[in-house]
Amino acid sequence: MPQNQLRIAAAVLFVLGAIAIIVAILYFALPAHSLPSFLPGRVAHINGHRNRRGIAAVVVAIVLLAVGGWAYSNARRPAA
Repeated sequence: MPQNQLRIAAAVLFVLGAIAIIVAILYFALPAHSLPSFLPGRVAHINGHRNRRGIAAVVVAIVLLAVGGWAYSNARRPAA
């Protein structure tokens, strides 16, 4: 993959990783009945937090940021 495409892919992965971190914070910080309607897991009669979904969002964020870091480091290497 050309270096320019790797840089674009790395930027997209970093943005998606940041979004996943924000989603994880929402799942940990807000009770289930207060979640925004665009997030799954919103149930009106449950007052608990959605910890499993928050942990899943953290794992997804770590993977996206790791792959983005790998793509960015490969994009910075000089072509052979």
